[in-house]
Amino acid sequence: MRGIRFPVLAAALLLAGCEAPVPEGGSGPGGGTAPAATSPPKEAPTPAMAEKPPYDPTLATATLRFRTRLHGTPPKMRPIKFDADPECGKQHSTAVPEETIVSRDGLLANAVVFVSRGAERWAYPVPTEPVVLDQRGCMFVPHVFTVMAGQPVHIRNSDPVCHQVHGIPKENREFDECLMKGARPFETRFEKAELGILIKCDIHGWMRSFAGVFGHPFHAVTDGDGSAVLRLPPGEYEVAVWHEYGKFEKPSPRTVEVADGGTAELEFVFRVP
Repeated sequence: MRGIRFPVLAAALLLAGCEAPVPEGGSGPGGGTAPAATSPPKEAPTPAMAEKPPYDPTLATATLRFRTRLHGTPPKMRPIKFDADPECGKQHSTAVPEETIVSRDGLLANAVVFVSRGAERWAYPVPTEPVVLDQRGCMFVPHVFTVMAGQPVHIRNSDPVCHQVHGIPKENREFDECLMKGARPFETRFEKAELGILIKCDIHGWMRSFAGVFGHPFHAVTDGDGSAVLRLPPGEYEVAVWHEYGKFEKPSPRTVEVADGGTAELEFVFRVP
């Protein structure tokens, strides 16, 4: 019977297009140079539970505080031309700059900070709680996000217009999905660790978001004041940072040791060449 079903399934997939709007049942646009997606440096894949002890979140008694800064004058971010789609333009009463570089008072937002070595001691269960990427005001929210490998990602369309969501990884499966107004969220998963996965809208060229995928839970994105916090077990770690703007001089990974109940602080400085 299997040999009969496969052609039928293939034909159905070929005929499938953008689905008609389905009411939802309640279940970051960069204009600068975006580098190709890259894999995290030497990060081990999630080990099998039988090979290493399962990770217990109660072990995370140490704190790592991050600050990302930018030295030099960054290129000016241009205002997004929402008037290319009148329905998008109606949602904004003031100018909105591109999100490739978000820096205020020398503090850099949207940088991914993560443990690049030291997390391979445990096996990690994959979270079942989805990470949500919304399309709101004809922009991706958030502009940069992180997720564990295998964790569900729900991509929503909260706009009154259609979006063509196109994920372009190098290590994971590519997707290209039409999300009509009012459509149910589209669910996807990234099964392998990978940094800087571009997700864009093929209809509205300014809409871009970037994903960081990891085999462990020790990762975060710096907010508007360039800060982020990680809770993790005591020990020695190598920590690294990533930003979408490929022309920055990127800081090297750092080694840090955190004690049980203690707090360590790290500052990463990006430089404008």
